[in-house]
Amino acid sequence: MRLLPLPRSTPSLLPAAFLAISLAACGTVATPSAGSGSSVSGTASATPGPIDGGATTPPGTPSPTGAGRVLDPCALLTDDEITKTTGFSPISREAVGGDGALTPGCTWELDSGTPGLTWSISLDVVSPGGQQYYDTFVTIDETLKPVPELGASAGINEFGIVNAVDADTLITLYYIQMPRPKADPTIPLAKLVLEHVRQAPMS
Repeated sequence: MRLLPLPRSTPSLLPAAFLAISLAACGTVATPSAGSGSSVSGTASATPGPIDGGATTPPGTPSPTGAGRVLDPCALLTDDEITKTTGFSPISREAVGGDGALTPGCTWELDSGTPGLTWSISLDVVSPGGQQYYDTFVTIDETLKPVPELGASAGINEFGIVNAVDADTLITLYYIQMPRPKADPTIPLAKLVLEHVRQAPMS
């Protein structure tokens, strides 16, 4: 089984509330394994995808034109980065959303070391429009705490969900491991994602 992943309709408050209710009611919630679809078992690229050729921007730089970035969410973390940061190896990844109704994103399942149980990383991307989304929806979360190391528009809420904006691209990242590790890898993972985002070409 794997712990309940985040719903993809909104990448900030609703996922947190949904996750909190689910975990409070059920402890850990089992869901069916990811279907075939676009999931890739054990073959996530060691090198991020289409992120070459773009100008690098300083952390937290706002986009003057509101232009988005050409991004493949599943290419924003490599297997090696995930393994070194979390201590667990990815066993699958699945691209989600991007159909107009849901934000594009990616979910990785990690080998927890316990047979039949996986940890996971959930990543959503909004680009362009990330800054407006952050200002309108993310900042109304009263539990949001600033994370200056990720930029001027970045925070982590009480559920451990990180939202951060760079050049009008919003990333929302949540790492699921129970119990939560003392050395929580969520912010380090978000740093890695933002490094790849800054190298991506503008649309």
